[in-house]
Amino acid sequence: MKFEKRKTKMRKFKYDVSFRVVHPNIDPDEVCNKLNMQAKYKWRVGDRRKTPKGTPLSGVYDYSYCSFLLDQFEEMELIDFLKHWNKKFFNFSDFLNSINSSGGNLEYFIGWYSKGNSGEVFDIDFLKELVKLKISLSIDFYVERSGLQSD
Repeated sequence: MKFEKRKTKMRKFKYDVSFRVVHPNIDPDEVCNKLNMQAKYKWRVGDRRKTPKGTPLSGVYDYSYCSFLLDQFEEMELIDFLKHWNKKFFNFSDFLNSINSSGGNLEYFIGWYSKGNSGEVFDIDFLKELVKLKISLSIDFYVERSGLQSD
């Protein structure tokens, strides 16, 4: 007997997704140019460290980094949003694989905002796409705690 896929009704949540590239020495401008994207944050190995607002910190970065805030679409479910970006990134799979094979890491960084329990199913087809693209998932959960009783 075959079971139909069913979606469990969970509380709504909001999300932001960034695509992050970390590499021992790649030029972040090359990443931006190849992907035709504008980085929200970027630095090159050896650059002086600074806060997101530009205040100097001590030391230098020991790796190169790019973070791209991915454009959101009205009322798109998280899984559909990520699948949409996977399709775009498949156009750059050779470049992304070269980043990974030369010591870099690629990841979707998800900020997940909820007023209580919520969830998403990352189906096997989506996970296979991540494996092919060599993109990791990083999820930070932010739960609004007002109105919750403590033990």
